[in-house]
Amino acid sequence: MKIKKLCASLAVVAAGFGFAQPAQAALQAAPKKCGGNLVCLYAHADYGGFLGSRRAGLGLMNISPKANDKMSSWINRTTRNASWFEHANGKGKCYTMRQNSINNFVGWPPNDTASSWRTNRGC
Repeated sequence: MKIKKLCASLAVVAAGFGFAQPAQAALQAAPKKCGGNLVCLYAHADYGGFLGSRRAGLGLMNISPKANDKMSSWINRTTRNASWFEHANGKGKCYTMRQNSINNFVGWPPNDTASSWRTNRGC
């Protein structure tokens, strides 16, 4: 019984120090440059170097030559899943950007590989 109370107390303390941040709180804390009902791509981890944005519901589009193969993080402030692809025209591996979520670093090896994307559905 004491262990359960101790664990519950530690969880409350950890949440107070920001160790357990709910997904919605993280989305709210993400950069405001990505406004409501937009999916935004960033060149650097932690949302640095804004590359562009699109509203929900748009079909496949190649990323501009200036932003091609530079995406490292993204924000999806829409109620629809979106996705990005490693190659132009929706070719190569597909990655879903879940609705109302963020990813501060896409990881390795997909970092700097985005060449096309859509905001009307996931993979």
